[in-house]
Amino acid sequence: MKITRSIRTASIAGALVAGLAVPTVASASYVCSVQYAPHSSAYGDNGYLSVSYYNGGGCNNGYLYTKYYCTENANVSVCSSWANYSEQGLLALYRTLAYAAEVHQNVWSWTGSCLQGGSACGSTVTFTAYP
Repeated sequence: MKITRSIRTASIAGALVAGLAVPTVASASYVCSVQYAPHSSAYGDNGYLSVSYYNGGGCNNGYLYTKYYCTENANVSVCSSWANYSEQGLLALYRTLAYAAEVHQNVWSWTGSCLQGGSACGSTVTFTAYP
């Protein structure tokens, strides 16, 4: 039995309904580390997450990339142009990503359109578990 759970926000759902930019690139990987910066900055009104992804669980088999998950009103190129989280949504994503890192769970991280032509923005994450 396969269980899948995605973390999304209302602004993402609205973008999907309106036919705006949607996640375009997904890759399977493992979360190595999750850093939460709760302060207001250019990354958004309620902080951001910096997440490092690897080819294998436990930070094994090579570093892949770092993605940034920003909050509303972000204005830097590592933030998504349409998928910015509320404070509650970011905290839920933080808890879930931290757990995925702890248990070496494979995840799919999606990238959509980034601000200012950037390339490290995260939009959604799909968590798949096999009991």
